[in-house]
Amino acid sequence: MTPTILPARRPAPERLESHAFGPIATSPGRGGATRELSTFELADRLVQAWSRNERRLGELDGLDSGIAAARRRLATTAAGRGLAEAHLARLLSRRAACVAAARADASLAEELSREWDARHAMRRAVGG
Repeated sequence: MTPTILPARRPAPERLESHAFGPIATSPGRGGATRELSTFELADRLVQAWSRNERRLGELDGLDSGIAAARRRLATTAAGRGLAEAHLARLLSRRAACVAAARADASLAEELSREWDARHAMRRAVGG
């Protein structure tokens, strides 16, 4: 059985949000890159970062078990040592890349969350 996923239709960006109370302050980290995003785009990017992070955490679990298995093999037998060392090096490299990408997504998610909080704090302050 093949699941069917229908493409989501997004409203036009100009109809999503209009700020009558002026520009929104953003974090200094990326020079205000999130300021131009509508609320919908901001939430969408936050969900994307969370989804990627969930996928990476699963990948890290798999890599960690593979690394442990490769280390056990190296500790127990001398047969195929070069191949096992190359495999371990490849797994460690993939794990490092995965951790670096997860850290980048974590900082992006933090920036997006700060922007979300700033927008909603301003709305609460003006009674909206």
